[in-house]
Amino acid sequence: ADMYSGVIDFCRVTADSIERVRLVRLHYPEVEVSETPSPRVVYCQGNRFGFLDVAVTEDKVYALYSGKTYKMDRAFESNCLLVYDWAGNLIRTLYFGDALTGISYDRKEGALYGITQGLEIGLIKLNL
Repeated sequence: ADMYSGVIDFCRVTADSIERVRLVRLHYPEVEVSETPSPRVVYCQGNRFGFLDVAVTEDKVYALYSGKTYKMDRAFESNCLLVYDWAGNLIRTLYFGDALTGISYDRKEGALYGITQGLEIGLIKLNL
């Protein structure tokens, strides 16, 4: 998953290779290319951020998606969680009241947690 665009790859790992199963493009990055004095690529102020964090289980991929630009407040926080299967099919889109900066899956508990950063950093259990 790419932070600077809405591109996420779903891959299968075998004993001797990594194979792309599916490429999902929500949006491409908006960049400016300059050739002087040397080649340079700069992200535009209107570029939308993509995926802030990803957590996985045996059957699901949870992707925290921003979609906000540099110009917007709290661009590195998100209320939107996209849930995919490993074939790259979108299963659900979830919206939360609390803006998240990260996610983590606890395999022992079978629970997904979100990290918030208001006045203090917090950890909340996400009800899916």
